[in-house]
Amino acid sequence: MPKMNGMDVLAAIRAGSSWGKNVPIVILTNVSPNEKIMGEVVKDEPSYYLIKSDWKLYEIVEKFKTVSGSRRLDPANG
Repeated sequence: MPKMNGMDVLAAIRAGSSWGKNVPIVILTNVSPNEKIMGEVVKDEPSYYLIKSDWKLYEIVEKFKTVSGSRRLDPANG
């Protein structure tokens, strides 16, 4: 992202309105967390921190459906 990184965006969303303080956020990244990153992540309370290479697409979709309240997707049934 040219002007802000994802952690800056997360902090800005959380610092904004009451909607921003409560909206579910899923971080989808290729960055493996170290202690510094996790310290930043934890304070802004995302719903999930997912490393792309560790998840199959249908599992990522499941996480998004879980936080959005949508019905669960059965990968066997597409």
